[in-house]
Amino acid sequence: MALAAPLITVYSQVRVLPGPLVSDKMKPEEIIERLLAGVWIVLFRKVSDDSIREMKCSLLKEYVNSDLQRKAIDKQEVLPVWDIDKNAWRSFRFDSVIDMQEFSEETVE
Repeated sequence: MALAAPLITVYSQVRVLPGPLVSDKMKPEEIIERLLAGVWIVLFRKVSDDSIREMKCSLLKEYVNSDLQRKAIDKQEVLPVWDIDKNAWRSFRFDSVIDMQEFSEETVE
């Protein structure tokens, strides 16, 4: 049985990301591995207000400088990542991730 592509609200527009939904039980190691290998659009639920957010982020060395060593994961359930658009550190909870889509020029269109 194929999973439906997720709907994502971006700037008050709805678009569909290609591909299957990420398992809601994706392991933290899998999320970290993906972010170390490329740029990803992560869809997650914000804990403070229950809103759904989208962030283009990575842990690639070309984006992350020596700050990476200072940004230790202090809690197992929270991951600090480099937000490509804001050019700053942001974080999300592993259990709040709804979907991940590898960033490409096609993703932007």
